[in-house]
Amino acid sequence: MLQIKTIIAIVLIPIMVFLFSFFTLLSDISFYNKVLVNNEINTTVGFEMSKDLIKYFGDYSDFKPGIKYLNDEENIHMQEVKRVINKVKLVFVASILLFLILVVSAKETNKIFFYGGILTILLPIIIYLIPFEVLFVLFHKISFVGKWQFPLESIMIQTFPQQFFYDFAFNIFLRGLVFGAVLAGLNKVDLLFSIFSTKKS
Repeated sequence: MLQIKTIIAIVLIPIMVFLFSFFTLLSDISFYNKVLVNNEINTTVGFEMSKDLIKYFGDYSDFKPGIKYLNDEENIHMQEVKRVINKVKLVFVASILLFLILVVSAKETNKIFFYGGILTILLPIIIYLIPFEVLFVLFHKISFVGKWQFPLESIMIQTFPQQFFYDFAFNIFLRGLVFGAVLAGLNKVDLLFSIFSTKKS
């Protein structure tokens, strides 16, 4: 029977993995540009806006941006997006600290990483069964109090359509799934080796 602190540590692994994937993609200008090109977006506008947004999201300031091409309502939405991102940063740091505290005192570290890796693999598969549009709308309703729906002809929607966010989410979960598979695979070998060594002795 796994201890409660072991279960908490297991649950924290996919949280840390997917948030790490999120933040690496959030600051990856080459990823933005690749998605914009693949979706045949106006790259003149898209490349410049992506660069400005990455710079804006990169610190903890709370000022309303003046992103070129965006109107006042869209810039206010970007300000709210940044507030959500900063809260997620705090969750990420808190998760790492709590995980380290739990692992230091844990006796079943192999099981933590193995089951944590398995959970990291299973979550994207489960989430994939839910239509992305449902998740997209639900996330915005939960996370934002201000306006988050804009006309289809707006620059922001034209530059970052729903497909952009689908590609973003897909790559977050894909990276996490790969990392989870590696984590579970390596610790499975370690667990089998430990069991074999115990039986042999």
